[in-house]
Amino acid sequence: MNLKLNRRNDSTVFSIQSVLILIFLIFPFKQSQSQEKRQPTDVKVIGHAHMDPVYRWRWNEIENREISKTFSDVLKELDTYPELQFAQSYMLYYETVQNRFPKLFEKVKQRISDKRWSVVGGQWVETDETLPSGESLIRQFLVGRDYYTKNLGIKNVTIAWLPDVFTGHSSTIPKIYAGCGIKNYVFSREAPKDKRIFWWESADGSRILAYKIPGHYIPDYKILPGQVEEWIKISGYNKPLIAVGKGDHGGGPGETDMRSLELLSNEFPLQFKFISPEDYFNELNQADFNWPVQNKEFGYQPNGGQWLGCYTSQAKIKKQNRRLENQLIAAEKFSAIGTMHKGKPFYPREDFLEAWKILLFNQFHDIIPGTLTGLGANDVFKDYNKLEQISSELLTAGLENIGNRIDTETDGIPLVVYNPHSWEVSQFVDAEVSFVKRPAEFSLKDSEGESILYSIIKESEDKQTVTVSMDATNIPALGYKVYTVTNEKTEMPKTDIDVTENQIENKFFVVRWNDEGVTNIFNKKLQKEFVNGVANTLQLFEDNGNSWSLKLTGKKYPVNQLTPPRIIFSSPEKVTVQWEDYFQSSKFVRYMTVYANSEQINFEMEVDWHSHNKILRLAFPTVLANGQACYDQAYGYVQREETEGEFPAQKWVDYSEKNCGISLLNNGKYGFTINNGVLTMSIVRGARDMDPRMDEGKHSFKYALNVHEGDWRDANIPLRAWEFNQPLIAKQENQHPGEISGWTYSNLSFPLEKSFFGINSDHVIISSLKTKQDAYETNPIILRIIETEGSDENVTVRLPYEAKSVNECNHLEEPIEQRSEIKTDSTQFHFTIGHDQIRTFMIYF
Repeated sequence: MNLKLNRRNDSTVFSIQSVLILIFLIFPFKQSQSQEKRQPTDVKVIGHAHMDPVYRWRWNEIENREISKTFSDVLKELDTYPELQFAQSYMLYYETVQNRFPKLFEKVKQRISDKRWSVVGGQWVETDETLPSGESLIRQFLVGRDYYTKNLGIKNVTIAWLPDVFTGHSSTIPKIYAGCGIKNYVFSREAPKDKRIFWWESADGSRILAYKIPGHYIPDYKILPGQVEEWIKISGYNKPLIAVGKGDHGGGPGETDMRSLELLSNEFPLQFKFISPEDYFNELNQADFNWPVQNKEFGYQPNGGQWLGCYTSQAKIKKQNRRLENQLIAAEKFSAIGTMHKGKPFYPREDFLEAWKILLFNQFHDIIPGTLTGLGANDVFKDYNKLEQISSELLTAGLENIGNRIDTETDGIPLVVYNPHSWEVSQFVDAEVSFVKRPAEFSLKDSEGESILYSIIKESEDKQTVTVSMDATNIPALGYKVYTVTNEKTEMPKTDIDVTENQIENKFFVVRWNDEGVTNIFNKKLQKEFVNGVANTLQLFEDNGNSWSLKLTGKKYPVNQLTPPRIIFSSPEKVTVQWEDYFQSSKFVRYMTVYANSEQINFEMEVDWHSHNKILRLAFPTVLANGQACYDQAYGYVQREETEGEFPAQKWVDYSEKNCGISLLNNGKYGFTINNGVLTMSIVRGARDMDPRMDEGKHSFKYALNVHEGDWRDANIPLRAWEFNQPLIAKQENQHPGEISGWTYSNLSFPLEKSFFGINSDHVIISSLKTKQDAYETNPIILRIIETEGSDENVTVRLPYEAKSVNECNHLEEPIEQRSEIKTDSTQFHFTIGHDQIRTFMIYF
């Protein structure tokens, strides 16, 4: 039966109807004879309003005008057309209407209760899925659920709704989303070639039923019949679901859509019927159909150009996103531990909720990919300034609450080094020390009184405050170690770092350089040279693409030397080399630092960018060949073929032969190429279509090379990358006893080094430690535990106190059936984690 319009209001808008009929007369749909004879195809329909909070407009346009207008218009259409069903994602939009238009919000709630309005997605915003961290992707659902369960009368949302995500679909999405209660996944861009409905499965076995909307999420009715026919042919299923309604700037379904569907049903053997997404997916789940399985990523086009610009566009936004993601997660860990040990505990839940909302908003799929206007980008940086203030305050408060319980009554200035990771970390860390009266010489001693290696790298104008780079070793897991600054001269440990004019040597390797970059990295243990030519070299290419796409013409521009490379810092602890180059008005400064006792070569780069229609890259040609190229993803990794085109990655990429390899770590870049043994990282580009001054100005970021024996698993590269992005934190402490008055743990006094939580594995880690969502008490504690290398493991988790109970939950912190036996043994618990799994536990003390 064809769709017939049932209007409750007979005052038809004749002008719109006439125009539509005229369109259909001018552009008639042509039916084949087979179509004329065929039984009508049952096409299910859902009304939808895709509304980008930021795109060609700023958030204030959507916030002040379009959300309320779209919601009001949709309510009117629901009254007008009794058969109409509507679906809306973005918990952000519901909260905005609730706060600003409460009467409108109550009407929306009524339609939700009537089951005419479906709440889909469950996320705070429709996020990008390639660039945010795994924890951020989980928090989209966790913050979203916190809102909809309290305010919309909904217990759960099981349909992920991401029709406009375009940067690609990572292979870790199913395991992340399934752990957040998602069963179905709706998208419209970049489907696998031969699939339209399929089980999408991650490496750990988690799966969700994915659905590709026929055509586009905003339908073009002139070509929709052909798109439906093609969809049915590919999927083998004859009841597709289409989404209708004006979008991008909001709007939703209206008279135009309803008349178009009616005219199509008259012209083609298509029978349209509105249905809720929940009912449609119930039908799919009950259908006697063997859906195909997709067990890998899709939508990445390394050699196609389309979307590849998104991995580098608005590089400042991407760098700030990475830094603030990590700072916020570290702040949560130390705030939870610190609050446990306050005299009168209260976890700053409102501050963390506000912080997460800011971060999640700016991971929207047109913000973090860089496809927004200059005014929109300015708003992002204002948000980031606010987020920096909140997260740094929370981090400082958490560290102070822990430091307050340490007995620091030592001879000298206490300097506490904190470790945000669940494994012991050794790392060179910068620490600021303030003196009342600075001695002529001073020493740094560890908790056992042994002198440690350090260098003074910065002094205040009055020389009473210094920044030292110190060799912090074996800092306890999710804990700290106290060092002491003493007014005495003691001999520092000797190192074997050796420097000549263009060579640095330590016990691990020999590094040489020339005017262009690094000419040699010779690994002493392997007796192998790793550089083929010159590494860490600048490449500047013509790029006539837009904010979304790369369009490389093949033209390469020469980069000019500003000053010859020179050693700018040399001490027994480290040596730093600097290169300065330029092109027209753009300036590039590279730094390489080799530390004593470190197998990692650290780099830093400062860019003052003023070059349009170009892309800047760094290249690292190696002697390796016929290896495996692996890329870090959100809570996972992926192996890919070598190609000259770009792929996205997060914290690391690696290229390894059977017996050795090289890893490139970074703290804010996302576009990489691995081809013929050459690793390339994109730095900044100058597309002008959305923001005519995209990324103009100063940038800085860090990266590092790990030359290793075996592959990336043998070298524990995921852990090294976590350390690189969440480094150790040093904080000067006052001298005081550890006991305080209060309600909890009043008589405790912490020793000079301590671990609060830890795991007995080098490939299973605690990625997140927090209180239960929306709780101000720190009982229970929520631990997120991930496996990083693709191997099963029997895990022991160390706790600070005896646990009353340990229960597994999903990532939304809801109880679930236990996936493996959990054994609790006083201050630890044991379980078996499967390869590539993400597990969440709720612990009561």
